[in-house]
Amino acid sequence: MSNNISNTEISNEVKETEKKLNVAGAAKPQPDTAQVKKEAASAVKPEAVAHKLYIQYNDLEFSDELMFEAAINAYCNESGGDKSCVKTVNLYVKPQEGKAYYVINDDAEKSGSIDL
Repeated sequence: MSNNISNTEISNEVKETEKKLNVAGAAKPQPDTAQVKKEAASAVKPEAVAHKLYIQYNDLEFSDELMFEAAINAYCNESGGDKSCVKTVNLYVKPQEGKAYYVINDDAEKSGSIDL
């Protein structure tokens, strides 16, 4: 008695075995769960902390919020620009001079001062 098995049958048998062993579509390596958790934890950004700054000098008090707003308004009034073009404000407070100096968008040409 002879076994007459065709190449097609053998090929189909091999494919079935590969599927069972998951050789045909090589199994993806499983990521290290500790590493995944660590990466997920580092991807979470901490919430911003609410803050306020008050400068007290010679019985006067200045808040950061009001100084930043005044600097932006002064720049916009001087340049004729819109508040939406202001991305950053650097503020240098010199209470002994009664002034705060500002730089808009890190551009020295967009600078000025406000009275405190």
